[in-house]
Amino acid sequence: MPVPPEMLAPMGAMVAALVLFVGLLQFGLFVVRRLKLPQDLPEGPHFEPPPPPVRDVLEPAAARAQAAIQARRRLIYACAHSAARAAASCAEASLLSLVAGPGTPDPATASTELARLAATAKAAADAADQAMSGSDLDTAAADTERHMAEAVSAFIATQAVLAPFPAPANRRLRWLLIVLGVMIAWMVLMFGILPRT
Repeated sequence: MPVPPEMLAPMGAMVAALVLFVGLLQFGLFVVRRLKLPQDLPEGPHFEPPPPPVRDVLEPAAARAQAAIQARRRLIYACAHSAARAAASCAEASLLSLVAGPGTPDPATASTELARLAATAKAAADAADQAMSGSDLDTAAADTERHMAEAVSAFIATQAVLAPFPAPANRRLRWLLIVLGVMIAWMVLMFGILPRT
């Protein structure tokens, strides 16, 4: 029995859709890397300062003072957000599989150093997260900036540790190609099994 065209068309469309999806995904990743856009989703409301208390009557002078407090609080929360992003980058770097090359340090020693820097950055980010919501703005600002500087210093040191090593392989692209190959092989197998008489 011949294969009806009603079955061939959806299968071909599915393979074409998979190829198009992988192509668009890779194009999007290329654009994000080329423009140096952040590749992680923002943490959202956690790093937004809480709104000021609601008042029935607010004089213009009091409103301006409250706006200044909110602006300063927003800067404090932004410092804590920067510390959290630096800690996340250090944590990602500590999970990389380093490959030894000519002139590179010992990968095991570098991995140990990356783990230490990731722990340092995480501790600093956690401390900044606690300090940002302090009631005293001066203390909160000083503590948050200090912890942010610690996290950023750990991130800079992490980049220095990674600098001698070659760039890691793109595992995401490899897995996408493997999945696409499996799907194409499955389609070919299905066409081979179907009777053609």
